[in-house]
Amino acid sequence: MSYDNHFLFSETYLNSVLQKMKKNDLAEADEQFENILSWYREYKDAWGLFEDIMIDTLGYTKERDSQFHVLYSDNTEPVAVAYLLDKDSDVGSTGKGKYYTVDAVRYARKKNINWVIVTNGTIWRLYSTDNVSPYEFYYESDIGYAIENGKADENTHAFYRMFSAAFYFHNENQVCLMDVFKEESDAENEKIEDILRSKAESILKGLCYGLKDNMNLSVFDESTRKQIYDDAIVLLYRLLFLGYAEARKLLPVSKGDPEYQDSFSSLCQTARDYYMSGRLDSVGNDYDLWDRLDSQLRAYVDKNYNGGLFSNDDKPVLREYRIANKHLAVCLMELAYIGGRRNSYDQKIEYKDLSVRNLGAIYEGLLEYQLFIADELMVQRKSKDKVSYIKTSEVRLTNSDRNNLIQPGEIYLSQDATERKETGAYYTPEDVVEYIVSQTVLNCNNKLDTLR
Repeated sequence: MSYDNHFLFSETYLNSVLQKMKKNDLAEADEQFENILSWYREYKDAWGLFEDIMIDTLGYTKERDSQFHVLYSDNTEPVAVAYLLDKDSDVGSTGKGKYYTVDAVRYARKKNINWVIVTNGTIWRLYSTDNVSPYEFYYESDIGYAIENGKADENTHAFYRMFSAAFYFHNENQVCLMDVFKEESDAENEKIEDILRSKAESILKGLCYGLKDNMNLSVFDESTRKQIYDDAIVLLYRLLFLGYAEARKLLPVSKGDPEYQDSFSSLCQTARDYYMSGRLDSVGNDYDLWDRLDSQLRAYVDKNYNGGLFSNDDKPVLREYRIANKHLAVCLMELAYIGGRRNSYDQKIEYKDLSVRNLGAIYEGLLEYQLFIADELMVQRKSKDKVSYIKTSEVRLTNSDRNNLIQPGEIYLSQDATERKETGAYYTPEDVVEYIVSQTVLNCNNKLDTLR
């Protein structure tokens, strides 16, 4: 599909919906595009009129209010605001006096309308006023190429699905269908968080095992165990950062920067290949995955993104030790792929769908654990929401215990709800941050006005 979903919707959900468009929807999309082409041929020299007719062709009725159009789909409730720009206008402009998105979103909020369309006739952007970042998150379709070539394509099909009035009708509960679409999309984002949350403990444990094995100590005191765990959490969040940053194009992924010769996604692909091909046994004691992660990715980020974020100077374990493939490969694969029914690990986890809030929620959960290394045979027992680790010498084992035994030298993570209270580490929700920032800026402006 040729479109730019700039974080407005779940990429996973959007791809699924567009790929499952029914034949009659595709036929209607092609028919609609043929109508657009016919109007284009007739009015391409009267661009404002062409844009106006396009709104009609998409199935809306409209009311003009200054430079905006209030759009209706199927009843008296408006569903969107459209801002029709000149042909050569930059839809994404943020220049003074030409930040069209801000003007349109402010107008829509005054009218209590959620959806905003900003277009120059070929580039169409969709915004939601309810979004935490209403100006930065958008969905974009560029149908200019299709119009010039006079031929419908996948992009015009996606354009039809996302901008036609038929998908802004109200359901039996009088809720706009695009609002339902957004709710379902947001729910898909939560699934991604749930997937990573469910894996986080086992991945963290795998990283701890890798560091512990490389240290090769006979005894691990409490201080050393804490250092292993703390540095393993840092490593895990570096990996999550890399996945998130690459997916959101915050890192160059080899494009335009000759120093960036590797990527997190290719590293995870290698890890998966080792595992799925059965080669992990032969390369398990090697460190090529670690070397790529540490010498290339970590060093690159630390060098180019305000150094210190990935520095190991104050990380006693990460500074001195590394993780062999037999541990790191599985951790990387689990971070990047969903196992599936047959553990095929062929479905990628879409990091683009994660928000900062999702990452914060995962982080909070990990802070409630402490790392322990069994010095004798132990058993894990669960009761309601509590998990306990007990020395087998102190209890009588049952048949159900046999699959929950922890051998001497094995790692286990025990929850301690007081840990987060002691560190004072709590994630602040985005809407709270936005409110604090907006109020701070407002108060500063008011003080400046007073001083003037």
